[in-house]
Amino acid sequence: MRHLIALFSFFALLTACQQPAATGEATASEMTPGIKIGYVNTDSVFTNYTYLNDQTEILTKRESDASASLERKVRKFQDQVQSFQRRAQGGNMTPKAIENEQRALAQTEQELSQEQQRLQQEFQGEGMRLQAEVTSVLKEKVDAVQASGGYDYILTYGAGSNVLAVNKDFDITNEVLSLMNSSSTPAADSSGEE
Repeated sequence: MRHLIALFSFFALLTACQQPAATGEATASEMTPGIKIGYVNTDSVFTNYTYLNDQTEILTKRESDASASLERKVRKFQDQVQSFQRRAQGGNMTPKAIENEQRALAQTEQELSQEQQRLQQEFQGEGMRLQAEVTSVLKEKVDAVQASGGYDYILTYGAGSNVLAVNKDFDITNEVLSLMNSSSTPAADSSGEE
C-alpha cells in the first residue's frame, strides 16, 4: 500500500494544479509584486485524508485476505505434488495414472498462476481507481480554494516535487484538507451531479 501512496503523491504533483512546475530558479524578490501564491503539502494530504485512509485500509484487508486464500491453495497444491511424487516413486501407480495426475497437476498449477495474475490486475486497477478519485477531489478542492482565496498559483510541495523549499506562511494544506475531509465521499459527489 505504501507504493500506492507514493504513486498518489507523484500523480498529484502532475495533475493537482494545472500550473507550470516551479523550477526553483526564481526568488521571492524576482516575482512580480501582488502575486498571491499558496502551496499544498501533498504528503500531508495523503497521510491525513480520511477517505483515502479508509479506502486504503479496506483495499489492504481485501488484498491480504485474497493473498491468504491463494497461499492456502498453493500449499494444498504443493501437498498434492509431494503426495503424487511419493506414490509415483513408490511404484504404486500405473504409467497411465501418472500421466493423468501430471496433467491434472499441471492444470491446477496453471489455474493458480492465472488466479494470481487476476488478483494482481484487480488490485492494481482498484489502486488506480482510488488514485483517480483522490486526485479528482484534490483538484476540485484546490480549485475552490484558489477561487475563494484569489490565488494566482497553487503549487505542490512534498516528496518528489520540484519545489525545494517553502515559506510556511503560504501553506494552505490544512484548508484544502479540511475541505476534502468535510465533503462526502468521491463516489457520492459524482453520483449527486448526475
